[in-house]
Amino acid sequence: MTMKIGDMVRHKLSEGGLLGIIIGYHQAIESADPTYLVKWSDGRLNWVLQRLMEPIQ
Repeated sequence: MTMKIGDMVRHKLSEGGLLGIIIGYHQAIESADPTYLVKWSDGRLNWVLQRLMEPIQ
């Protein structure tokens, strides 16, 4: 599933189900995995690969 800026996501590897909002996007080359800039609910800001997140409906 394609995610976009403004989507709420959950980190798949987080024990507590950390939630965040996508605030940026980068894909260096077409064949690379997209990377998203996420503002997490605990205040951190990280670049995260798409495969490590799941969208919240």
